[in-house]
Amino acid sequence: MNNWELTKDEEFKNRKLEKAIQEYNLDENEDTLAGVLTELMDRMSVGGQVDVPVALSDEFKREFDNQTDGMTFNLDLRTIEDDEGNDWVPLFTNAGAAKSGGKTDLIAYDIADIIKQIVDIEDINGAIIDPWTTPFEVDRGAINMLLSVIDNTEGGALNLIQGDIVTMDVQAIVNPSNNMLTAAPDDDSINGLIHRAAGPGLDAECRTLHGIATGEAKITDGYDLQAEYVIHTAGPIYSGKPSDEEELAECYENALDLARTHGITSIALPCISTGAFGYPAEDAADIAIPTVLEWISDNDDYDLNVTFCVHDEDTYDMYKGFLDQIFDSSDTDEQ
Repeated sequence: MNNWELTKDEEFKNRKLEKAIQEYNLDENEDTLAGVLTELMDRMSVGGQVDVPVALSDEFKREFDNQTDGMTFNLDLRTIEDDEGNDWVPLFTNAGAAKSGGKTDLIAYDIADIIKQIVDIEDINGAIIDPWTTPFEVDRGAINMLLSVIDNTEGGALNLIQGDIVTMDVQAIVNPSNNMLTAAPDDDSINGLIHRAAGPGLDAECRTLHGIATGEAKITDGYDLQAEYVIHTAGPIYSGKPSDEEELAECYENALDLARTHGITSIALPCISTGAFGYPAEDAADIAIPTVLEWISDNDDYDLNVTFCVHDEDTYDMYKGFLDQIFDSSDTDEQ
């Protein structure tokens, strides 16, 4: 069985950082700020260090040199003052850059620890990177923004799997239904397969919902399915009109919104409208994938494990190609 996975922690953090930068300060050079903070974040993720100028007594130096792993110190940080009287902590990416400005009392310090210490000191305005070579100021707002992005990158995933959505081990599956929320006994569509596997209880509950508008989403119990819930959405019957794209995107958006409303943490999505409704598979994927990625980005405070579940190998290869292209392009743009 084919399976493709991107963790939010590894792949979405840069997208979230870019979004946060746009909201933080448009007066800065956005591309430069993104590059500096991305570098800091990447170094933090692997326990990277910077050289920090500090006031050290000989006794403290001996204590620091003999420290055990995992110890941290609240240091008497040396600062530099700008023309407006604001104090900044210089952070040097290498000792050579620091010594060029005459600073000799340096400690290689964990980046995450030092920037957390900086924001805890009220009268320090922030950090300035390599002040004697290529200075760049990262003020308290930017540091707090960076820390908030890092704190929100844990958990969740985006997956692509070739399999049977009826048997998916997730909390909810999405059913590409018709507007009546019904299925004929001999219906071999995904909708029909889900109804048969769920049993008569699903049909009975669907009748109480009085149908569904195109693009809308409604939720029921899963009954005999492995999934606890079924989220039903009615995709558009393909006509080639611009409204088709809008309604198909609404299917995915509304299904994910409903999952969040009900506290669902894992969901499987099918290829909506590509069967009897006639939506061209590539055109549908070109709408589904960006719509889901945008939803995940806009809801980065909520850990929802999303899986695209496709039935055949050709569709899997097509989706994988779209996803690889999106993330390869994103990586290239960040370099």
